[in-house]
Amino acid sequence: MERSHDVLLPGTLEVGRVKDANQHGQSNAVVQSVQFHPNGQLLLTAGLDKALRLFQIDGSTNSKIESIFLKDMPISCAKFTADGKRIIMSGPRTYIHSYDMEAGTVQRIPRVGSRKERKWDSFAVSRSHAAFLGKDGIVALLSATSFEWMGNLKMNGDVRSASFCDDDNYLLTTGSDGDVYKWDLRTRRCVYRVNDEGSLGSGAIAAKGKYVAVGADSGVVNVYNHETLTGETTPKPLKAFLNLTTSIDQLVFNPDAQILAMASKETKDALKLVHLPSMTVFANWPTAKSPLHYVTSMDFSPTGGYFACGNARGRVLLYRLNHYAST
Repeated sequence: MERSHDVLLPGTLEVGRVKDANQHGQSNAVVQSVQFHPNGQLLLTAGLDKALRLFQIDGSTNSKIESIFLKDMPISCAKFTADGKRIIMSGPRTYIHSYDMEAGTVQRIPRVGSRKERKWDSFAVSRSHAAFLGKDGIVALLSATSFEWMGNLKMNGDVRSASFCDDDNYLLTTGSDGDVYKWDLRTRRCVYRVNDEGSLGSGAIAAKGKYVAVGADSGVVNVYNHETLTGETTPKPLKAFLNLTTSIDQLVFNPDAQILAMASKETKDALKLVHLPSMTVFANWPTAKSPLHYVTSMDFSPTGGYFACGNARGRVLLYRLNHYAST
């Protein structure tokens, strides 16, 4: 039964642990990336062991269906394209890779952007663009289908995180200067630049629907109404969450934007889930007994029924969120 549009109540989250997503193919290194395929049944994992693995997620067997080894590149970041036909992978190399899901082949893209970077640690993907985060505030824009370079964006300070808006003509970036930049990708111009309240540096940004979440080096997570980020004034967040105390490097909204997951890989078990309609943190999970370890990557399934959490031990823990349909 489809329940994903029901109102989620605050306070207590109905959550249960199921078999690890990668129980049949645990990583030999930190899990750098986990992501559900748009169809919700596949999950990718990737890490510095140079392996990309694909699992069929059902909560019990979670069969491994593919394992791809990149002999020349540890994987820092891996993501499906929006159509689910390819997986883009980047790492500490000047080039990136693309895995064709239908053909089962890996293609090396030898150059990203107009200048040679030593590494591409992170990127964001939308329906039409891929935004690769370089050094010196450079964001290289590529076509998400042809991987042709489309131009660069340049912000002050170091760029650490990027998130496409629901309208993928716009990109949000943030970094070491603690500011939030909004870019119009049609003109490649900065629409506005605002300061994230109280932030001297930001490590993560995420946008979904009416919300924008920004995570600071201090551990504070500010959640804004997207419409208030106009650039005219220093915007006030809807809520500042002070639950974590080390640099926020992961922010993920669930599909209906009723839950925000926030995490820091610098501290053990540093993960919290926010109930967005009430702007409160779920009190019952995670618990002191949740074996999260150092959380390094996370994602919700497209229905919201599963939450996957990769850690520094090479495991991908899988949780069933009972409010939402599993498929």
